[in-house]
Amino acid sequence: MSVAPHVQLLDGVARSLRRRPVPPSAVGASLALAGHIAARAWTRRSSEPVLRRAILQAGFAEAALRTLGRAGMFRRGDAFYPLFLLPDFHGPHFDEALRRLLLPGRGPFVAHLAVTGACPCRCTYCYADAGGRDAPDLGDERVLDVARAIAREWVPLISLGGGEPLARFTRLVALVEILAPRSEVRLATSGVGMSSERAAHLRRAGLSVVAVSLDSDDAARVNSSRGYRGAFDAAVTALGASANAGLITFVTAVVDRATFDSQREVTRFLRFVRSIHPEILVNFLPKFATGRAASYGGFQSPDQYAPVARRIADAIVRGSFRATVFLQ
Repeated sequence: MSVAPHVQLLDGVARSLRRRPVPPSAVGASLALAGHIAARAWTRRSSEPVLRRAILQAGFAEAALRTLGRAGMFRRGDAFYPLFLLPDFHGPHFDEALRRLLLPGRGPFVAHLAVTGACPCRCTYCYADAGGRDAPDLGDERVLDVARAIAREWVPLISLGGGEPLARFTRLVALVEILAPRSEVRLATSGVGMSSERAAHLRRAGLSVVAVSLDSDDAARVNSSRGYRGAFDAAVTALGASANAGLITFVTAVVDRATFDSQREVTRFLRFVRSIHPEILVNFLPKFATGRAASYGGFQSPDQYAPVARRIADAIVRGSFRATVFLQ
């Protein structure tokens, strides 16, 4: 079946618009968002009601731009995230996630599933109090049954964590295979246990995103806060392996009162991450005084965290880094 020349032309324009980054200027950012919305509407033109969805998406994207700024909007290939707490804008799950976010009674738009409580690290801010390879464990079938139940409910976005999910790699792959057909699946990891072969295996299974914890470019500091001698090297290896496998790869950098106390320190860290792989993104999160963090430098309140967040935001903007920070 032949395709009309004008349709071929518009398909090519849509593919180009889907790959547009969000520029720093307010006008340019709005135009880039309009391009993403138009491209998505065109590629889904046969579905109904396209116009109503496009209007809803435009309102959401503009609100996200005003709230997070262009630094909070990421593009990688055809994938685009105007808000990283939702699935890929161009993927099959964004519309349902947005409906569930805005409309009550439709079920959760995101779920987090702990693959295991086992973990070689003893991170100072671990909310799960995980640690040790012999931690209590539900076993493969119980965890996989939970995953099948989640899959039946079509939760648009699912994060797999732990403990350290790579400590149960066979189980992790099985979970991704169960969940990926109906959800965008992400992996939250310390990086311990990741390799190039494992990253490629997880991508083939359907994994979309890997988020690796790394809070400093100082190896000794990272190893100390993780309670694991090889934590820094493991995180760096995991970041490179994931990015090279074509997975969307994030650094999750947890900020406490002892880190990122100057723009210079923030900039040095972001440059270090960029040296691992230029496509890696960074998401800064605050360590509040809960769980283990109550005894290890967590912020007592959002007001205590706010000046540090503004310092990080300034460094991101000045250096045009692929990073975001939550200001609240």
